[in-house]
Amino acid sequence: MNELNLEPNEFKYIYRIFSQDYFEASLVNKELTLVAPSLWEDPYENVFFKYFDSHQRRENETGRWHGENLFGQCWSSLEESDAMWRIYSQDLKGVKVKIDRTMLRPIFYNHFDIYLMRDCFIGKVKYLTEQEILEVIKSDNFQNSNSMNDTGHTRAFGLLFKRNEFSHEKEIRIICDVQEPIHATKKNILNIAIEPNSLFSEIVLDPRLPIEQFELKKEIYQKLGFMGSIKKSNLYNFSI
Repeated sequence: MNELNLEPNEFKYIYRIFSQDYFEASLVNKELTLVAPSLWEDPYENVFFKYFDSHQRRENETGRWHGENLFGQCWSSLEESDAMWRIYSQDLKGVKVKIDRTMLRPIFYNHFDIYLMRDCFIGKVKYLTEQEILEVIKSDNFQNSNSMNDTGHTRAFGLLFKRNEFSHEKEIRIICDVQEPIHATKKNILNIAIEPNSLFSEIVLDPRLPIEQFELKKEIYQKLGFMGSIKKSNLYNFSI
């Protein structure tokens, strides 16, 4: 798995707060689900492809011109964040999953052949102003980088920019540029087979969750087969 915008040994673990339903489905189905960036809410997602689509698209270009066949999933380098719990666990049912990012390579290697592995990436998002994003788009380096052909590296790189207003997320993205449609289970979705007990280092539940509900959820996840550490976040514990 290729790395983008990452320094060697910059961090070992990444984190994501899943909905309760999604997490339970991952345990049962043993899948990690990547989705098309077009499903992400921020209108500035896919901004590079949207720009080229409106300014430079040629009639004979395929859908790959504007980012089709790209799939991603958003994680964070932040281990703990009040803002992230409040955004992604508004009903107190969020499940924060911790994974060792070095464990991703064998998972994607098993899903794709060695050639297609070159089009799987993990990258750190850079946060810029709107003007700075536009300057990157118009730069000679980007314009001449074959970003809109079948070269996955730059197409993935184009998904690693967000506006400064989202910088609190410290976002890390898993991105796949799928060459063969057969790898996508259905439109806009790419499911990757996983072994949850090998990939998920631990899970942490919402710090605001009453202890009785935490114990109930812990029992449910253990019955669903999860054998790793299950904790309640101590973010709101008073220990002075």
